[in-house]
Amino acid sequence: MNKILIILTLSSLLIGGSFANLSAQESGGAAPTDGSGQAYDFTKEGYGEVFIENYPLGPGDELLIRVFTLEPFEERTRITTDGKLILPVLGEMAAASRTIPDIRTELISRYSDYYTDFTLSIDLVDIKKIQVYLYGSVTNPGIYTLFANTTLLEFLQKVGLTTSGRNRRLKHYRGDIETEFDPFRLSVLGEIEKHNIYLQFGDRIEVPIPEVSISISGNIFRPGFYEVLPGESLRDILELAGGPTPYADMQDAIVERPLPDGTFDRLHIDLEKVWDEVEPFEIKDRDTVYIPGKDMNIYVLGAVKTAGAYPFVEGKSVEQYLAESGGYDKDAQLAFVTVIRPGPRFGSQVGQKFNVNLKEILKEKFEKAKDRKAFETPRIVLAPGDVIMVPYKGTEEKNANMSLVLTVLQNILQSILIFKGK
Repeated sequence: MNKILIILTLSSLLIGGSFANLSAQESGGAAPTDGSGQAYDFTKEGYGEVFIENYPLGPGDELLIRVFTLEPFEERTRITTDGKLILPVLGEMAAASRTIPDIRTELISRYSDYYTDFTLSIDLVDIKKIQVYLYGSVTNPGIYTLFANTTLLEFLQKVGLTTSGRNRRLKHYRGDIETEFDPFRLSVLGEIEKHNIYLQFGDRIEVPIPEVSISISGNIFRPGFYEVLPGESLRDILELAGGPTPYADMQDAIVERPLPDGTFDRLHIDLEKVWDEVEPFEIKDRDTVYIPGKDMNIYVLGAVKTAGAYPFVEGKSVEQYLAESGGYDKDAQLAFVTVIRPGPRFGSQVGQKFNVNLKEILKEKFEKAKDRKAFETPRIVLAPGDVIMVPYKGTEEKNANMSLVLTVLQNILQSILIFKGK
């Protein structure tokens, strides 16, 4: 037998619609109707690309088979309702649930009994339509008409059930087979290979009403509503939401919990302990979790030229912030500079205080510039929200006033950060 050249092309013609309601025998029954849903047609936009390597043929699909030999001929045939191709020369052959490459292989073998040198091509010129049923906790339940090359993920994207964590417990029914899956993991987290199947006529997709749902807002990468599945913890949901942003103040998170009388109970939790699985937190239905942002400023107060707030820059030193504030006053007490690091706004943990001998630091800088010796005085690594306090020399009244200003400032900042974004 001479070498056989096989050319496989794929046409992109719109479906005629004559087989819109083919028999559902291939998938175990028609889509159920209870009168509560409507009919939606997603076939008007065309069927797009077909991946023929794994597309399962079925009743309604139309093929154009061309055989090029000394007397070329072609056969345009549609797969029958019982899943067969009928060809004049070859007769019947099973086609349902098979792929085009599989059909091509059999055709080559069977035509070889009649021709010794030929080229064969197969075009998929028309794609069958199917109907699936969507019901449950959805905005638009009903019967959806789709092209048969629509995957489960594509359908869920069309109806808006993939990018939100609000409905994470979907059920897919095909005949008597039930499969439960999480569309959020399917699309956002990329677990496509587990359940991204081609839909079939009569498939049913149920969206149960969530039993436990919470909302997460603030400094989280994917804020929104999330259904909490059995066995999941708050940490699990935080992970699904993308985790905290770099500016998240995890120690001062707020949970608002609705009470039976219509009011809310406000709880303050340390999400760092929840994230590190040191201290679990019990989730309840309709909890609202808010993650505030860190104060991204450094505050310079006391005996400086221009007291105020300056943007935090990682690695920037105390003396650099003092320089940015215009430098220190002539009566500044440099040996007793204090860095105050506020603790969490809630809970029992208190802030920290660090003493900075700026006088020695500046002296060492001068000496190091002349290569006399390396730094010996400990350096403070500043953190967002730190307050640099430069006291005055021998003026207790001024220092007392600055302490009062610092206290008032901290209270104001706490109030702003607590309700920021609420």
